[in-house]
Amino acid sequence: MPEVIHVILETQTSRKRRITAVIVMCALSVIVSSSGAADFAVRVISYSNLGQGIYGVPESVLGAPTKWIKEPGGPGVPSGTYACSMVYGAWNTDPEGSPLIVTVGNLSTPGQITVEFDPPIYDDPANWYGLDFIVFGNSAFIGTGYVRYDTDMTTYRINNNASITGESVIVAVSPDGTNWYEYPTPIADNYWPTNAFAWDSQARTWDGQLDPTKPVDPALNPSDFAGIYVADAIGLYKGSAGGTAYDLAQSGFSLVRYIRLSSKGGEVDALARVRKPFTIGEAKCLPDGAVVSLGPNYVTAGAAEFADCCYIQSTDRTSAIKVTGRTAEAGSVVLVTGTIDTEAGERVIRASWLGVQQR
Repeated sequence: MPEVIHVILETQTSRKRRITAVIVMCALSVIVSSSGAADFAVRVISYSNLGQGIYGVPESVLGAPTKWIKEPGGPGVPSGTYACSMVYGAWNTDPEGSPLIVTVGNLSTPGQITVEFDPPIYDDPANWYGLDFIVFGNSAFIGTGYVRYDTDMTTYRINNNASITGESVIVAVSPDGTNWYEYPTPIADNYWPTNAFAWDSQARTWDGQLDPTKPVDPALNPSDFAGIYVADAIGLYKGSAGGTAYDLAQSGFSLVRYIRLSSKGGEVDALARVRKPFTIGEAKCLPDGAVVSLGPNYVTAGAAEFADCCYIQSTDRTSAIKVTGRTAEAGSVVLVTGTIDTEAGERVIRASWLGVQQR
């Protein structure tokens, strides 16, 4: 009997430890990732020779990249609220009238703007694609005609050269504001244009949010986008909201707190740190509305059982979650980007993108 009691007590203690560990993990996840505030630049340190009017407000570069734009209307383009997309870049104001982007310098005189991240950005190979931060401008692919608020992205094509309207913004980083490294390439406000939302090809409208903390796959080339429909091009982003991404390893710094952007007329919309792939357990700890991109997970029930959802399980079988809006065959290994929500008391991911890695 004493031995049995000992075993029961030990099991209860272990369970308490596991529960405590889960609570701590959830608390840390919520603190670091729930609001998303730490994902973006938090402070403007200095600036010079910015644009005029709404394009000269330095604080416009703080916070998340543009989602919605107020279009005043013009020849061939009706007024309305437009989604920021790879064929309609950020400009003017948001629907509430707040400025969206900053013009840095002009053709005759260069300008600069320096921002701070708090906490700093670390060089971390475990981040998506080993990249560490992203700069968002207002570049856009050139397409076939005017873009309207109701343009069907399943029928609107990127031009055959995959050329963009973009400019040149030079990026430099510093851990202390004194020692700087300037990247020779890539150049920001260029590839890849921001795309805030997924596209629902059945409803022919904008869908869930894409992830501004996940870079575009660096294996992609502009030629991959030549002549294809925008709906298909969005799929190539694999859940990313676009932007030009950088690896701190190239700078030689293990961490940076300051990023300086210099140009002779380019635009800056926002800057974001790159996140690691979330686990299911971490994602379930986040509040409703948080955008997450998950690493590889198994589909336990999918297309054969459900037309518009699936259930996924972590590879170590410690956690599972329902994914709505997308499906795949059971046994597939998938990556998912979407928004955390609660449905009848159950945590779910409302998927913006789901990609099958293998079957």
